[in-house]
Order: sequence, then C-alpha cells, then structure tokens
Amino acid sequence: MSDATDERIAQARYLSDIGRWPEALAATEAAVAADPEDATAWYWHAFVLRGHHFLDRARVAVNRALALDPEGLDARVLRAQIRVDVGHVQGARTDVDAVLAAAPHSREAQLISARVELSSGRIWVAGPIVEGVLADHPADPAALNLAGNIEMKRGRPEAAEAYYRRALAVRADDDTVMHNLASALLAQGRTVEAADRYAGTMALNPDQAQARRNIGLAVERSRSTTRTATASALALAALCAAIVAQRPALVAGSVLGLAAVLGLRRWEARRFSPEALAAHREIKDDPRVRRTRNGRRQRGAAIFSFAVLASLGVSLVVHAPPSSGPSPSDHLRGTNPSPMNPSVCDAPARPTLPDGRPLPC
Repeated sequence: MSDATDERIAQARYLSDIGRWPEALAATEAAVAADPEDATAWYWHAFVLRGHHFLDRARVAVNRALALDPEGLDARVLRAQIRVDVGHVQGARTDVDAVLAAAPHSREAQLISARVELSSGRIWVAGPIVEGVLADHPADPAALNLAGNIEMKRGRPEAAEAYYRRALAVRADDDTVMHNLASALLAQGRTVEAADRYAGTMALNPDQAQARRNIGLAVERSRSTTRTATASALALAALCAAIVAQRPALVAGSVLGLAAVLGLRRWEARRFSPEALAAHREIKDDPRVRRTRNGRRQRGAAIFSFAVLASLGVSLVVHAPPSSGPSPSDHLRGTNPSPMNPSVCDAPARPTLPDGRPLPC
C-alpha cells in the first residue's frame, strides 16, 4: 500500500465515522483507482458503499477484497453483513462460522451471528448472543441497535425505543439507528415524532429511500387517526342536534363541522415539519401510502353516512307530530280520559266502570 492510498483510506475512515458518506466514497474510489491490487483499499471501499446503502456495489467490492486476501477476517465479516442486508442468510451463516472458527471471541462476528439468527426468525437464539455482547460492552452501538431490532420482533416497540436512544447517545449520526428509532415511534402511533426522525434520517443520508417512503406513511397514518376521530365527534354532534334542535341548528352544526374540518387541515399542516410534508408530497403515489389514504377515505365516508342516516332517523322520531287517534286503552274505556278531553270529569253524570267505580280522569 502506497502512502497516498494509506492517506486516502485514513481520510475515508474519518469521514465515515462522522457520517459524511459521499466524501468518504470519493476517497475510497480514489484509493482503489490508485492501487487496484490492494485488499485493504477494496475492503474500505465496500465498507463505505454499504454505509451508503449501495449493497450491490458493496458486494462486488468485498468479493474483490477477499479474492486478493482470502484470509481477511474483516472482509469476511463485512461480506456476512452485506449478505444479511440483501437476504442471503445461508451465505452469511457460512462466513460467520468461518470467522468464529478462526476468532471465537470476535465481537463483530458474534453480532453478525445474532443478525443471521434474527433474520432466520430464531429470536430465542439471537437474544442471548446480544445480551452477552452488551454485558461486556454496554455502550456498543451496533449491539444496542440489534437489541432494539430484537425487541421490535418481539412486538415491544417501547423497549426497542430505549435501546435505539442509547445507541444514538453513543453515535448520533448513525442513519440506520435513526431510521429504526423512527419505526419504533411509528409502531407506537407517535406519528409526528416518527416523521421528524425519518426526516433526520434523510438529512444524515439523502439516499435513504425507505425513510422517504415511511415519512409519507407516518403523515397518512396521522391524518387517518385525527380525521377519523373528528368524523366521529361530528357524527355525535349531529345526533345530539337531531335530538334537541330543529332544522336551523342542524344547518349551523353542518357549517361548524365544515369549519372544523378546514381547521383540522391547517392544524395538521403545522404539526409536521416542512421537510416531512415535502417528502410526503413526493411519494404520495407510493402503493403503501395510497392504501393508507384510501382506507382513511373509506372510514370517513362510512362514518359520515352513518351520521347522516342516524340523524335523519332520530329527527323523524323525536320531531314527529303527535297522533290524534284513540289509544287501545281508550277503546276499552269507551272514551278518552286525557286532559285534552276534560268533559269526562266535568260531566254531571260521570261514567263508571263495570264494578261501579267512577272512571278515572
């Protein structure tokens, strides 16, 4: 390795540590171009490509590093990580077994082994491995992130959030952990916080396409929740108005409901950051976002239809004119003893029942 290549690799390592991936990538590209037979240069090039989420190019680069140095354990660990990223679990397991055979106490290999087990759905195997690493290295961000992933698989986003926050306290510029924290917040229904975290992920790594899609999903879920709640409140208000009021109050209630919906739109626009709303507008036609939006509209239409029909039915029942015909008891009595017909009580000869008692008024 020449001095120039060594300097470029050192620069790439520093830039990747502070999250400046585009500049780190330029440095490693210059390193492999200057010394294409250097396995270390190809290893760091693959490392930066993976950090930039260019997984196909990273796989080619790490294979090149292993072709130049078949005994390189770091390159084999990196290839296992890339294989897990792309879903090639069996190949990753082979690489991990080879590394653990040569270095049984390798922390990186143990974490990759836990990732492999987690990807295979064997949470009961991955959990103890990560717990063992955290017992010796409680501030390891990779182990904390993996512990959060395990908690998410267990359906405990609150516990996962705690692990992700601990990892970000150690390394605040890790876009992967930031993205995972946003997903944990979204799973708890905290859509505004999730959208802000997804926007932070994109600020750290503009090429994070998944974060951009999830921002739109968070915004749509928030709108679905708030608008469904508002539609339910308006339906209840319409029912109350139908019970206690006449047509002018119903018209006034409709106007107030329309004003509430318009105000809700303005309130929602202020809840989210401008970056989140801009990202939502860009991916509003994404299939997942479109399904969420269509579901929200169907629920709103169903609630609105129910409110209209129920209000009309209650209004007809409550405000129906009184019946002028005799009741069944009137037929039995032979007269109508209601206060609307006081002649029964005022008559000189008051009618009597069959047993001789006077007919009650």
